[in-house]
Amino acid sequence: MMTKLIRSEGDHFRKAATGKPRRIRSTGLGKSFLQSVTNTDVEKVRFHFHYHEFNPLFDLFDRQTSGLGFAATMICDDDVDVCNACISAIRAEARSKIFRKRLNDHDRAARKNHASFTRYARKLCSIYSALYGLRIDLGYRQQYWSSMASRDFVAHRKQFLLNFKKFLPEGLFSGYAWRLEFSERRFVNAHLIIFVDGRFAHETVNATMALKRCWEETVTLGKGLFIDRGLSHYQYNGTGKIADHDRAARESLRQVITSMTMPDRYIKLTVPENHRTFGKGAVPKKAAINRSKRLLVEFIPGVDSPPARQEQFVTGVDSPQP
Repeated sequence: MMTKLIRSEGDHFRKAATGKPRRIRSTGLGKSFLQSVTNTDVEKVRFHFHYHEFNPLFDLFDRQTSGLGFAATMICDDDVDVCNACISAIRAEARSKIFRKRLNDHDRAARKNHASFTRYARKLCSIYSALYGLRIDLGYRQQYWSSMASRDFVAHRKQFLLNFKKFLPEGLFSGYAWRLEFSERRFVNAHLIIFVDGRFAHETVNATMALKRCWEETVTLGKGLFIDRGLSHYQYNGTGKIADHDRAARESLRQVITSMTMPDRYIKLTVPENHRTFGKGAVPKKAAINRSKRLLVEFIPGVDSPPARQEQFVTGVDSPQP
């Protein structure tokens, strides 16, 4: 709604020339604007998402509409000028260079993460003749949410990433990527995709159970909740074997990369002390094989040059999110 409103021109409200007194006419976009004003409880949203940084468009909407005290069903002709002036103020600020820079900065980290994850996945595919994707979610049991602090899930995430390979059979692990998220329904949770050498696909069931024990028993001491997203009711989830001839699997992996790095449309999770909300492992030090597998190596277009340096495997200290 905000994007369409900013791009629009002219007034969205006018007084009715005929009909009942104190009635107004509005465009479809004007009606959407009024519904957003009356139905959005900004204070409640900020209360429930206190770990988040709000999209500059959301902040702009909140700041410009905070003084509009009416219901969408009760607006009258006296409010026409007020509503049109509010929309004009939103447009003017949103089109300024300062605001456009803020909006661009808000999405910059997501664009960098997408490019980095793309290069990482391409490199893994050039090293292994086939990969197998394990997708899991790491969260917490609801009875422990009220006692959890940001330092707890940051510490748990670090501990899991530092130690989960010890729970896997030797030679199985190839790489991983993760993203931290927050929701009212599931509290803080981390989405992970773990890549294993396709030659060991028969070990993935045992590997998943080992990862479950690592998170629920060893790392969180019974507070954690482990969800296997490789179940059949998840579609296009990047799980299963990823081979050079399997276009469906490669398309699934594309969608995983997009979903794990897409910009937060309204609010973005920010962890105190500049801890990261996205990360990945290092490229294994293994000689690339079978240069003829161009179809697999180039399964994702758009990023042609290799990164200047690869991000190292997660250590005990996080670097700030750019």
